[in-house]
Amino acid sequence: MDRIILLLFFSLFGRDFGAWLSLINFAPLSSYRNCLILISPREFSETDFHFLEKSLRGMVPLTIASRDTTFCFGDSGDSVKPDISIYNIDTLKYDLLIMVGGPGILLYDGDKRFLPILSHFARKGLITLGISTLIVARNGILKGKPATTIRDRLAIKELDSLGVIYRDKPVVLSSPTILTAPSANQKLISALSRLFR
Repeated sequence: MDRIILLLFFSLFGRDFGAWLSLINFAPLSSYRNCLILISPREFSETDFHFLEKSLRGMVPLTIASRDTTFCFGDSGDSVKPDISIYNIDTLKYDLLIMVGGPGILLYDGDKRFLPILSHFARKGLITLGISTLIVARNGILKGKPATTIRDRLAIKELDSLGVIYRDKPVVLSSPTILTAPSANQKLISALSRLFR
């Protein structure tokens, strides 16, 4: 995503995401090395995870990451064994980090080992789903920018208190390298399809 050609004055556009996404020039799939999907050890959103995995397999190489490589358990009891610890990744080998929502993701909030990784992908390519947007906002990365999160009064109020402009939309382009969504949805996948074409 470091090859994105910036759309000048993109913040002035009030159009639907899809209307101006086509104005941004993305690199072809062959130039993307890998995509990281980050889940929490407990209570990650199974719906979001399975939707992403099913939709993105074959589109781009996927690596599942978590705190360590022991089994992680979703919000309905499903288990997933991560490929790698998020702390052991070589950030240069990956172009995109997707943070899966669910209450467990807040485990990474305030994690001093995770913050440099988050900052790296915020400049390179980052997608936050649901409540994971709060982690990015709490680190000042989204201040003054539009974003979305779960439709929860307290979460929306917190975004506002952190200087984030809440948008009630299925996908929000928060910056040229950050997408936020309340959950994994088809509009997000459509955006990624353009990204990885």
